[in-house]
Amino acid sequence: MNDTEIEGFVYKEGGPIQNVDFYQSVSKDYFATMGIGLMDGRLFESRDVRDAPEVAIVNKTMAITFWPGQNVLGRRVRPSGNKTWCT
Repeated sequence: MNDTEIEGFVYKEGGPIQNVDFYQSVSKDYFATMGIGLMDGRLFESRDVRDAPEVAIVNKTMAITFWPGQNVLGRRVRPSGNKTWCT
């Protein structure tokens, strides 16, 4: 079983497998502290708390691997063990 569901992903022979090996939970200030810029979308905010809808920030490699040539905003993933989708 793959560790991550990627909404709309269809495996193609010779293409990437539906597998994301690394997740990290961070505070809303993580990217500023590390000096990491945002390419698109938004960073984590104060509204992203435990009972709020789950959100994710993906890196460029994941974006071009699973959504090549497409807008990544609004796409959803469900890490292994999660009952809800992360947008």
